[in-house]
Amino acid sequence: MNDQLPALVEAGQLATPDGATIVPALIANAGARAGSRYVKFFTANKRNPHTRRAYARACGSFFTWCEERGVILPAVRPFDVAAWFIAGQVVPINSPAAVRGPKYVVRTGKTPMLDAAEWRKLVDSIPTGTVRDLRDRALIATLT
Repeated sequence: MNDQLPALVEAGQLATPDGATIVPALIANAGARAGSRYVKFFTANKRNPHTRRAYARACGSFFTWCEERGVILPAVRPFDVAAWFIAGQVVPINSPAAVRGPKYVVRTGKTPMLDAAEWRKLVDSIPTGTVRDLRDRALIATLT
């Protein structure tokens, strides 16, 4: 496994003295765009640094596995990922599964609901003298 993954390096130390970014060979061989995307993925402000490190370890292991078999990045297929996952139970459990995403909370508002008598009173209070009044009355009646 590659010990120089960006997620394992302290902030500000993602570049070598000559200014080159540290990425696995498989990524570096895929070109500058792949390297840039790899670094952005692991240096983004992720919610959980433990998850980021777990992803980095898994990616490092996967990329090493690919390099040993001569698989290049553009040729990686879902089958390759499945073969790596199954081979020797590299990752026996899905470690990110325990990570909780943001909660979706439905809050009920404090806007009061009108009952049938109040709706009737509202609709009856709208004048019917002009086309605009009739339009407004029809729209509000539709809401009931």
